Amino acid sequence: MNVQDQPLKLMIADDHELFRKGFRTALQHEDTVQIIADACNGKEVLDLVQQYEPDIIFMDIKMPILNGIETTKIITEKYPACAVVGLSSCDEHYMVEDMLAAGALGYLLKDAGRTQIMEAIHAAMEKQKYICNATRRMMDMQHVAFPSKPGLPKKQSLTPRQTEILKLICEQRTKEEIAEMLNLSIRTIEGFRRKLFAKTNAQNEAGLAIYAINNGIYRQ
Repeated sequence: MNVQDQPLKLMIADDHELFRKGFRTALQHEDTVQIIADACNGKEVLDLVQQYEPDIIFMDIKMPILNGIETTKIITEKYPACAVVGLSSCDEHYMVEDMLAAGALGYLLKDAGRTQIMEAIHAAMEKQKYICNATRRMMDMQHVAFPSKPGLPKKQSLTPRQTEILKLICEQRTKEEIAEMLNLSIRTIEGFRRKLFAKTNAQNEAGLAIYAINNGIYRQ
């Protein structure tokens, strides 16, 4: 990583305050980096990233409201200059693969020390993949081969009405409000919602919102 006049701007996202404090402590003597914000869930990350424009985000995978994998998908699409490194207390192979597939450039276990954190930062700033040694030893990563970021999921064929209702759901309209706005029955709206869940493979309304954002149907 080239020497920069200003320290790299870091954000830490984790739902445990004690971990966020410990992460700050680990890097407090590093002049080349500065933690400019922290967040406790994915939604807060999205709210803060536009304001602070971090160079790199260390992203916990298991967070409330919006998890790290889904947040990473949105960040890497909307803010491609921002690098993401995944954080987790466990090293199941599917989590590593899902985080890399979402666009993360690295993966660290939460007990990683300062040296590994800095190695991940340097690699991410060079747009290189980084997985901590502990995780590499636990897994046979040869079959993963650091997959490149895939394209966005193909948009399913939504009807104009389904698209309209999806946008209203993203605006946090209730089914009663949508029914009144579109002059439809609540039962009809419930039917549209079921079809939207089936077509997008979403499990809840947050999943619908993520699908809509990723596919350009809804802009925040």
